[in-house]
Amino acid sequence: MDRSFLSDRNVIQASRDFVCIRLATYEDPEEAKFLEELYGQTLANTVVALLDSDGKTLLSRPGRHAMFSARTMRQLLQNKYHAAETQRWQNKSLPEMKSVSLAINVASCDYIPVVLAVGKDAQDLEALRKQLLPIAWQEELGGQFIFASATEDMKLRNIQGLKPAAKRGIHLLAPDSYGLYGRVVASLEPGNMDPAVFRKAILGYSPPAKNHRTHTSFGVQMGFRWDTETPVTDQQFVRATERLWGEKYQHRPPKKDE
Repeated sequence: MDRSFLSDRNVIQASRDFVCIRLATYEDPEEAKFLEELYGQTLANTVVALLDSDGKTLLSRPGRHAMFSARTMRQLLQNKYHAAETQRWQNKSLPEMKSVSLAINVASCDYIPVVLAVGKDAQDLEALRKQLLPIAWQEELGGQFIFASATEDMKLRNIQGLKPAAKRGIHLLAPDSYGLYGRVVASLEPGNMDPAVFRKAILGYSPPAKNHRTHTSFGVQMGFRWDTETPVTDQQFVRATERLWGEKYQHRPPKKDE
């Protein structure tokens, strides 16, 4: 679990001087290949690296944890990347996860809500994404949500409280403790991106307390598993999983969002 590290306001504030890219390690073949090449060895469950603006040159040794210090990052800004202090990168795309299921799972790990845009079709969905951009990159709200999108023809069985008649629009979801389901806590009509509603969702969201040992133990008892899109190659993770489940690890392709 990230233990809400990435949604910490101090971390968000510090990250604004950098272009931060978060890749879901085993959830996309292309991203997994890129991370493995970056890591220089068999892909680990977590890889952290600091890159030059060309996106290729390593400025620190990549590792399972951050191998560079805040002091190193400040020096980079002061010396080579001084322009970052006066210029802001304006992103024109919504920072959303590739699927609704993945968004709910990541949000549960980060202890933050999900913003789900549901459109009638692809064109309508793109219009909703543009409406959400000011919220996603707003100073006060940035980094406080995980974003996802879907079209009305998708079943979205892992969302509780989503009424078919009112599916189109923006829905704020509270993920369950295992990141398998999301519960609708608020909905907005298209065109009504009232920041106050999003602020209320943040203040009103109370993530379930988790103790690692009891959390994993109960999850095993209930048979809760997260199936990654690509096979897990991190042997530390594989061995821990095999001990936990008492059986040999086998990759099982996940069910796709419908």
